[in-house]
Amino acid sequence: MARRAPPPRVSGARRAGELYERARLGLVPAEVLSSELRWRLVAELHRGGWSDAEIADHTRTTRYTVSRIRGEMGLRPNPQGRRGGMD
Repeated sequence: MARRAPPPRVSGARRAGELYERARLGLVPAEVLSSELRWRLVAELHRGGWSDAEIADHTRTTRYTVSRIRGEMGLRPNPQGRRGGMD
């Protein structure tokens, strides 16, 4: 019987990129990401006009965590968010 080739190995960087994309889409919580990638995700969503509450809901983190990360990056809050303040 012939031996099967082992599955291709996924590098750490590739795996991190895949996890980032899944977190960006809201498929996995941001806590699976490294701190650096969590900050990057918060910054990306913030640039998109998302409020702290929207980012927290989407990334399955707390508003406190989002506010802390955003504040440490020197970003001001987006008070109205993508929904224009209509919840």
